[in-house]
Amino acid sequence: MDKHRQMVRDLFSRIAGRYDTMNTILSLNLDKYWRRRALELAAPRPGEKWLDVCCGTGKLTLAIRRILGHEGEVVGLDFTPSMLAVARRAEQLAQLQQPIRWLEADAMNIPYVDEMFDGVTIGFGLRNLPDFDRGIREMRRVLKPGGKWVCLELSHPVWPVFKQGHGFFVRYLVPGIGNLGHTAVADYQWLPESLRRFPGAEGLAERATLAGLQGVRFERLSGGIAAVHIGYR
Repeated sequence: MDKHRQMVRDLFSRIAGRYDTMNTILSLNLDKYWRRRALELAAPRPGEKWLDVCCGTGKLTLAIRRILGHEGEVVGLDFTPSMLAVARRAEQLAQLQQPIRWLEADAMNIPYVDEMFDGVTIGFGLRNLPDFDRGIREMRRVLKPGGKWVCLELSHPVWPVFKQGHGFFVRYLVPGIGNLGHTAVADYQWLPESLRRFPGAEGLAERATLAGLQGVRFERLSGGIAAVHIGYR
């Protein structure tokens, strides 16, 4: 495992137990709305087969599972065992009628054959990959022809009122707030670093198109703090 992958895996191993709580605090509770909107745009249908890449604690995976019905299937893929452990506990508490398959694997090398899934989602995971373009190509590879790719990710605000305060909040306040959750400040310094290296909504749409996805479009959420991108194989 290369240095970047190991760093990301170690980071999320440390924060797995408080990841959901800190997400809600740091997003001012907007993360729930963002996931709900991403699910609406994904529009999975009963009987389909979906893959949730970088599934983390399984919030989006569980929501997809509830829609797919008895004949459908969803796989939650993540390479951090402690995040998957939280996801499995959440599944048990949810008492779903149909099980979820949780898979410990690397998003850069998805262990499935080509054209296997009706849809692939990735929520707040793409900017953590060492190579965004390769990651998108790999997700496209496992999509069936016409299958849908849905990416929910933090972005760069476009509303002036948000642009002015967002940089300060992310760079200086987020690490401090993270420390209130008894997490090392350094753990939450990764957020501003990852955002700096991540393209804006237009840039990500261009890169998704270059990776081979068709009809790529995006919807900004909360003034551009987050965005949902959709594309098709």
